Amino acid sequence: DLVFPHHENEIAQAEAATSALFAQYWLHNGMVNLSGEKMSKSTGHVIALLDALVEYPPLAVRLFYLRTHYRKPLEFSREALDDAKASLERLWAFRRRLPMHLEDGAEGDVMDRFREAMNDDFDVAGGLAVLFDVVREGNRRLDAGDRADAWGAAYDELAGVLGVLEPVSDVDALADDLVALAGDVGIASGDDAAATIAALLEHRQVARAARDWATSDAIRDRLAGLGIAVEDAADGARWHRI
Repeated sequence: DLVFPHHENEIAQAEAATSALFAQYWLHNGMVNLSGEKMSKSTGHVIALLDALVEYPPLAVRLFYLRTHYRKPLEFSREALDDAKASLERLWAFRRRLPMHLEDGAEGDVMDRFREAMNDDFDVAGGLAVLFDVVREGNRRLDAGDRADAWGAAYDELAGVLGVLEPVSDVDALADDLVALAGDVGIASGDDAAATIAALLEHRQVARAARDWATSDAIRDRLAGLGIAVEDAADGARWHRI
C-alpha cells in the first residue's frame, strides 16, 4: 500500500531535485508494530526515531532492526531495544579481547555462510546470526587460552558489512587529563593518550598484585571520571570509552 503514492512520490521528488537516479532497488520492511498494533502517524500511535535515539545508542537501534527479516513485521518495544543494546555490548566486548591488529585472515567457511544468508532474499537476520556464532566460538577459544585472530578477522569483516563495529575511541582530547593523572600516581606518561592509559593500567596491575586496592580503585575511578571504563579479565585489564 506504500508503492503508490508514497514511493513513487519520493522517487519523483528526489530525481527532480538531483537529476540523478534515486535508487536501483527499493526494499520496504514489514509493518512496525507497537503494543501489537501497527504504528500510524495519523492516529498518534507512534514512537519517533529521534526519541528512541535519545535513550538508546544509534547502533543498538540499528541492531534491533537487523534482527528481523525485512519482509516480516517488527514489534517495537523497550524490552527489545534493551536486549539489542546488551547484544551490541556482547559483540564489542569480544573484539576488545583481541589485539587491534590481527595476524590471521577470516575463516573462509564463516564468510561463505554469511554470503549464503545474504543471498537468500537479503536475510540480514541470518547474516547477523553468523556474526554471533563467530563471537561465541571466538570467546570459547580465548577462554581456553587459544588464539582467535581468525575469528576476530571474521568479526571485523562481518560487523563492518552490517555496520555495527564499535566506533573508534578518540582519547586524544583527554591527553592533558591523562598526563595529570599519571603524575598524581607517580608514573611517567606515554607518548600519546593511549600509551598513557596503558601505563596507568600497568601501574594499576602492580597495585592489585600488591593488594593495594586503594590505588587500584583510585585509578579505575579517575579513568571512569574521564569517560574510560576499565574491565578486569583473566588476561589483564582492558579499557574502552563509555
